[in-house]
Formats: sequence, structure tokens, C-alpha cells
Amino acid sequence: MVCSFDLASVLSTSSTATAQRSLLLAAIRQHNAYTQDAMAGQAIDRHLMGLRLISREYGIESPFLDDPFFFNDQTYDKVVHWTLSTSQVRR
Repeated sequence: MVCSFDLASVLSTSSTATAQRSLLLAAIRQHNAYTQDAMAGQAIDRHLMGLRLISREYGIESPFLDDPFFFNDQTYDKVVHWTLSTSQVRR
């Protein structure tokens, strides 16, 4: 997986045009795949958010969903952070 930070650092160095192009295309493919997964509801944060909202709506207590340790964990923060895809914004 190519991170946007990886791409930015490569573009700011003296990399060859071929290497820059290759990383840019890999980043575009990864971004498109992630966007498609999110639009199809395949991102894990959507499932966790849905479970949490439903449990609250029906007054169901869940030790897992109500655990502040879980939702304050670094891993959860990383999972629910998503990059805005402006390609979906109407111009």
C-alpha cells in the first residue's frame, strides 16, 4: 500500500521520473480501491458505527461497544480516519 506521505516524500526527492510515475499510479490505484470499498460499505468503521448506533437506539448495553479503552485506542483512530475523496463531489 502506498501512503500519500510516501508519495509526497518521493516527489520531493531526486527520484527518477519513472519511479515517481510508478508511485503515483500505485497511490491512485490504492485510493480508488479504498474509495470503492468505502462506498460499498466495506470499511470496518461503517460497521462499528452502525453497531454502536443501533445498540444505543434500542438501549442495548454492549461491553465491547461501550468500552472507552477500545474507542480511545490508537488502532481504532487509524481505522476510522478516512481521506475525503473530492472526486465524488459534484462541480
